[in-house]
Amino acid sequence: MEISLGSDGGTVTGTVLQQDDGEEAGAVIVLVPDSSHQNRSDLLGALSLLFASLCADASPFFYVANNANGTVSVIDAATNTIAATITGFDAPNGIAITPDKTRVYVASPGTGTIYVVSTATNKIISSFTVQPPGYASALDPWGMVFSPDGTKLYVATYNGGLSTSQVVVINPQNNSFLATITGFDAAKGLAITPDGNWLYVANSSSGSNSVAVVSTATDTITEYIFGFSQPAGVAINEPGTYAYVPNPPANAVSVLNLRNNSISTNIFGFSGPSSTKIAPSGTVAYEADGATTAITEFSTATNTVLTSIDLGLIPHSIAMTPDGSYAYVTAGGYGAGAVEVINTSTNSVVDTITGVDNPAGIALLNP
Repeated sequence: MEISLGSDGGTVTGTVLQQDDGEEAGAVIVLVPDSSHQNRSDLLGALSLLFASLCADASPFFYVANNANGTVSVIDAATNTIAATITGFDAPNGIAITPDKTRVYVASPGTGTIYVVSTATNKIISSFTVQPPGYASALDPWGMVFSPDGTKLYVATYNGGLSTSQVVVINPQNNSFLATITGFDAAKGLAITPDGNWLYVANSSSGSNSVAVVSTATDTITEYIFGFSQPAGVAINEPGTYAYVPNPPANAVSVLNLRNNSISTNIFGFSGPSSTKIAPSGTVAYEADGATTAITEFSTATNTVLTSIDLGLIPHSIAMTPDGSYAYVTAGGYGAGAVEVINTSTNSVVDTITGVDNPAGIALLNP
């Protein structure tokens, strides 16, 4: 790629690096100004054009854990096609991307393993067993979330629904164990506040029906919030003021006020809600209705259900493009899975991506 700086022939050259599989991995910019050309404004203008051209070629990618066939699919949102298939996993489920976007962490509960994938090569670069010091066997990782600064990875271990589940704290720099927080009951879903100060963990057991609040400064539980019904997860809005907690048996989503850690209201009109995704605008959210083949849109301003979108397959997890114009939903089971693409302006399915198998977790990589 070349851009002329002016009539005297100065140029700026940009080269896009290619990965082994043809994916763009980055850019190298070489400045070759003519010796007689010293116009700084022309140079900066050309650089702006070059960066704009490079960024225009970038599109979001979604990483999808295929629980049935032990792979992770990489979906190019520009074409809604599978750009790469990463092999070598064992029944992957949860998935999380580091804040610096360089690595994808993939949890395999059955073997107690977390795999680490490089986003530059789309290959597994390491793996480790979730067996903290003092534990006789591996724990089964489910939900995962990174601290905003990327210094900690929090892993919820479900442990088959036992009341002895934990949240394990990992150092992503070397995948070593920093802490093991106990006091959870069938922990699965978890979320961290945007300021990184508080972690909220859903205790999905009917014996607890609570959400635990963890201080990330001390990595200890500071309180439990009760009044839920086997909560399946937690989604926190961008300001960090409210969390949304799906309660599958109650067919409701609880609205949790994070200013005082109390339930402000419950939204009804769902059917087995199991996974919540708040749109980038913050004005609406989408809920996977695990007891049906639909997802439900609800207003976060009025806390009311707006509409239901039928997928034809049971939904699992939801991710969205950075501008919120499309939602990507993993759906279906063994041998019949798909990622359904929803236009959020019309709330209709506009594309169906096949080639996935019992897709579970999904995560956005925004270049």
